[in-house]
Amino acid sequence: MFKITSRHAPPPPGVPAPSLWGDEKVVTERLGGKARLEMTKQHLLFDYPFPPSDTVAFFRKYFGPTQMTFARLDEAGQKALAADLTGHWTKNNQGDPNHTVIKAEYLEVHATVV
Repeated sequence: MFKITSRHAPPPPGVPAPSLWGDEKVVTERLGGKARLEMTKQHLLFDYPFPPSDTVAFFRKYFGPTQMTFARLDEAGQKALAADLTGHWTKNNQGDPNHTVIKAEYLEVHATVV
C-alpha cells in the first residue's frame, strides 16, 4: 500500500521512502553501527466487513498517511490513487467481494543504543 501511495505522491526530495524501514538491509545500514538490532517479520490480518473500495475509503478517512497522500493530490490524482488502492485490495483479497481479508507482513525492529 505504501509503495502505491509513494508512486502517486513521492516523499519530498532527500527524504527516504518510509516503506524502506521494512527492508532489513536498509534498517541495518541506517542503524547497525549505532544500535544492537533485533528484527522479526510479523504477520497482520486485515479483516474488514466491507468491500475493497470501502476499505480504501476507511483508510482515507482514518489512517493518517493515507489522508495526507490524498490531501497532496488534485481531484484527478485522488481518483487515480483510489483506483490503484482499490485494485490492490481487490487483487489481494482473500475474503469475498463484500468482506475484505488480507494477510500482510511487516518488519518489527527493536534497536538498543550501544
